Amino acid sequence: MPMPFGPIQVNSNLFQRVFFDAQRCRCGGRLRDREEHVVRRREATIRQVYATCRKCRRPVLFEFDVSLLARRGDDARRFLGTVTRYLDGLSAFKRSDFDTAEARLLAALDPRTGEPNLSAAHYYLGRVAASTGRPEEAVQRFRRAALLQPMELAYHEALLAAYRAAGQLDAALAELAELEDVRLRLGG
Repeated sequence: MPMPFGPIQVNSNLFQRVFFDAQRCRCGGRLRDREEHVVRRREATIRQVYATCRKCRRPVLFEFDVSLLARRGDDARRFLGTVTRYLDGLSAFKRSDFDTAEARLLAALDPRTGEPNLSAAHYYLGRVAASTGRPEEAVQRFRRAALLQPMELAYHEALLAAYRAAGQLDAALAELAELEDVRLRLGG
């Protein structure tokens, strides 16, 4: 199950672990990582993580762009900074301080200092956009979150609502079908 947009950029080993642990097989089962290999592609260093589904035993491959890991130290401090910015953004969102929420969530996604593929940050940026009357932007954020974590129901539910708000009815119907498929796979 390679990601549909290429290797996932990770700026810390901790984020790679968090990202992997949040993934589910298309059958809804949890994944078990089996082995890792590092390969070079052009200017990038790619960590391939081979896994199997605990439920259906299907093999799954994830690719992470770890090019920036080798040049940077202090993995835990960098990841903690990302988490702190994300939680600050979440807190501001809950207070309806949408400007602060957006700034902090964008900082959490910064490709140099944060984790650009933190799906929850994309999701809450979508919620900020939806709350501030920007349905097209909400669609883009929710779509990104759902691509990063395709078995997360909340992301598909939000994407469906955003498509409807943006007047994209054909896309909404397709997303409704995807949402129902994910529900069935997860047993709900």
